[in-house]
Amino acid sequence: MFNTENLKKLFKENSLNHAYIFFGDNHHELKKQALDLASFIEDNKNLSDTYILQPKEDENSIGIERVREAKTFLYIKPLINSKRILIIEEGESLTTESQNALLKIIEEAPKFSLIIILVKHKSLLLETIISRAQSIFIENKNKPILSDKEIKEVKEFLSREYSKDFLKNIADHNTKKFLQNVINYLSLDIKNNYSKINKVLNINTRVNELSVNKKLQLEALSEELKQV
Repeated sequence: MFNTENLKKLFKENSLNHAYIFFGDNHHELKKQALDLASFIEDNKNLSDTYILQPKEDENSIGIERVREAKTFLYIKPLINSKRILIIEEGESLTTESQNALLKIIEEAPKFSLIIILVKHKSLLLETIISRAQSIFIENKNKPILSDKEIKEVKEFLSREYSKDFLKNIADHNTKKFLQNVINYLSLDIKNNYSKINKVLNINTRVNELSVNKKLQLEALSEELKQV
């Protein structure tokens, strides 16, 4: 299980990377690890050199103006400490425009800066961001428990051994919940199921669009997953 001790050691040796992606399905654990590192760097002070960027309560995404505000903070020399830290919560909420702005920040940020992006899965970020940051998977200590019925449904879906009305019933009820169950089941062996999880995540972001035929999306996904 990951903890921040190795990163703390790198900080002491002045060898920290300038950007990290903490990814995993437990947001609270991601934030806990990021704040633990920030607190260590700031010597347990009041995090005066740390900026936390997250979606506002009335917004579902992080727009480019919010990223620019964070940039202004990040580019100011630290008040007391050796690092200026930007923690981005719910990185999956960054718009494409915001991610492109963030990419430029990562590429040009001053040496005293440290950027930590928290995201459910790194595939939800631009490849260019992923390539310029060090990715660290943080395991969920409290993995969700699926019921026997939910496990049976997921297995039928993955094997394509389901009844005629199976996909229609899912599409007519709670498609998002079912896809989350698929992700949770595949996450039990995340190393071997990485590609499959990626495909489910991509579909999961589209199923709430009004124009999407959920049954057809599920059918196509089931076929894709069987071939992976």
